[in-house]
Amino acid sequence: MSNLQRDIGSESLKISEVVDRLQKDEFPIPTFQRDFVWQPENIRKLWDSIFHFYPIGSLLYWETDSYLHNHRKLGGFTFPHDEDTVKKFKEWKYILDGQQRATSLLVSFIGGKGRVEENEEFDYTMYFDATKRRDEFFFAGEYSKRAENVNPRFLVRLRDVQNWGFTFYKEISAVPGFNAMIEHNLQQLSKIFVDYKIVVVKIKGVEVNEVCDIFERINQEGKKLHPVDIIVARTYRVERPAEGVKGFYLRDNLESLREPMVESGNRFKDMDDLNIIQMFALCLRKQDTAKRSAFGITPAALDNLKTADFELHWGEARKTILNTVKFLSDLRVHGPDMLPYNYLMLALSYYLHVTRTETEV
Repeated sequence: MSNLQRDIGSESLKISEVVDRLQKDEFPIPTFQRDFVWQPENIRKLWDSIFHFYPIGSLLYWETDSYLHNHRKLGGFTFPHDEDTVKKFKEWKYILDGQQRATSLLVSFIGGKGRVEENEEFDYTMYFDATKRRDEFFFAGEYSKRAENVNPRFLVRLRDVQNWGFTFYKEISAVPGFNAMIEHNLQQLSKIFVDYKIVVVKIKGVEVNEVCDIFERINQEGKKLHPVDIIVARTYRVERPAEGVKGFYLRDNLESLREPMVESGNRFKDMDDLNIIQMFALCLRKQDTAKRSAFGITPAALDNLKTADFELHWGEARKTILNTVKFLSDLRVHGPDMLPYNYLMLALSYYLHVTRTETEV
C-alpha cells in the first residue's frame, strides 16, 4: 500500500485562467501524450460550444514531485520556459486528460502558426464575427475575405475581449451597421469570459502504476499509458552540444538491446519493455551496494531510476540481459510466452549478473 497522501479535488477556472496557467507552464503536457492533432474545425466547434454555454468536459491533471519531459511546442505555441527552468519547479501538474481541448484554447486564444495539412503557416488565432447568427468563429486566414463584406470593427479577435473597457459598447454602438443582433452576440461573447467555467480535477498521492490505470480509463482516444512511458519521459534529456551536455532517450537503449535478437529471429525480441527495465534495476542491486535498497522491480522502486543510472550501468546490464536470453534459448525456451511467469526471467538475470556469467551472446 502506498504511503503517499492521497488527494483528489477540483476547481472551476475561467477560460482566461486556464490559458494563463498553460502559458506559464503551470499545466505542462508530458511527452507520453500525443502531439496536438485537432483540426481547425474541431477548434471552431469547441468555441461554438463555449459560446452557447454547452459543457466541453473537464481537465484532469496529476500533481507530483517527479519531473517528466514535456512538450515544449504544441500547435503554433512555444512554451516560454526552457527545460532547465521547468526542472527547478518543486512540483508539477501534468495534464492527463483534456490535452487537445486545453491546447486548442491556448493556441487559438494566444495565437500561433503551425502545420495543417499542406499549410505550413496556418495561423490558429481565433476571431469572432458579431454579424453572424451561426459560424461566428473563424481563423486569421479568413479575416481579409470577411472584412470585404463586414465592417472590421465587428470582427473581434478573441484575446482582445478581456481588455474591453467601460466605453467599448458605447463606441461600438456608434459604428454604422450596428444592430440588436450584433449587440447580443458581443454581450454573449463577453459573458463567456466572465461566467463560463471549466472544471479542473486534481489527483495527487498516486503511484505511477495507478496513474497509468487512471489514464487508460479516462483517455477518450483509447490510448493505453504504460509505466515505461513515464520512465522514458522522466529520464529524457535534451542534447545541448554547445554546453557539452549529451542527450538521452531510453527507447534508443531498448531498441539497441533488441537488435541482435531481431537479426537472429529470437522471439525474446518481444519482451515487454517493463521487464527489461526491471532486469536492469536488479542488476543495479549488485553494482551499487550502497543504494541497493533503493532499486527493485516495484513501481515505487523503479521511480528511483535516474538518467545517470542508465548511462553508467546500461552496458553491463545489457550483457546480463542478453546472456539471460541466450541461457533460456539454449534450454529451448524460445520466447517470453513460453515462460509460466515472467518473474523467472528476472530472477535468472539477477543470478547471472551476481555470479558474473561471462557467456557471450
